[in-house]
Amino acid sequence: MRQRDIKEGQTYLFLATENPARKHLEGKPFTVISKKAVFRRGKKGLRKPWRYFNEDGIGARAEELVELPERENPCSECETGEMELESSSPGNSETRQRFKCNNCQHTETFP
Repeated sequence: MRQRDIKEGQTYLFLATENPARKHLEGKPFTVISKKAVFRRGKKGLRKPWRYFNEDGIGARAEELVELPERENPCSECETGEMELESSSPGNSETRQRFKCNNCQHTETFP
């Protein structure tokens, strides 16, 4: 994603990273709270790449974030997966439907 497209207060999908300390964030929603320039030493001296921080203080680069995909039936648990119909069975007065998330395997049953 481009730096100018990322806004504070918006939620994005953390796509991928090479950093092992941030691997646990892959595939999860990432809400940008603040944008800061971080000083890094390079071959030609100091540079200031922009990092986007969440509420836990974990930073992400612009290339690691993408827009959340549009979903018809989003998962309430992980917020990135989509609930898919797993089974449907007749109940006392209504048909009971069981949905399962295609990302985190969370299940919900509706009367």
